[in-house]
Amino acid sequence: MVGRGAYGKPWLISQIDHYLKTGEEKSAPSIAEQLDIVTEHYEAILDYYGESVGVPIARKHIGWYSSGLPNSAEFRGAVNLMNDPLAVKEKIAEFYTSVMETNKLKEF
Repeated sequence: MVGRGAYGKPWLISQIDHYLKTGEEKSAPSIAEQLDIVTEHYEAILDYYGESVGVPIARKHIGWYSSGLPNSAEFRGAVNLMNDPLAVKEKIAEFYTSVMETNKLKEF
């Protein structure tokens, strides 16, 4: 059963499928790729629901996407207080950029 494990990780199904077909593990998308996925999903939610309904719905998904990443609790706390769609999008980019920078520092 995959269930809740796929919340915030839509690529998990592909990883499982790949493993079952090949016996090899497929890595999760890079943080940069995850940023693209989150941004695309956020924009799709706003397009579908409109801004006033879409932002609160998107916040739930943003929380799932960011779970487990460095400083994600602070990020989720900030985003959950935001209602301006552009501010949320900027905060998403800022957060994922900071995660990428943190990961670069760990490589040294």
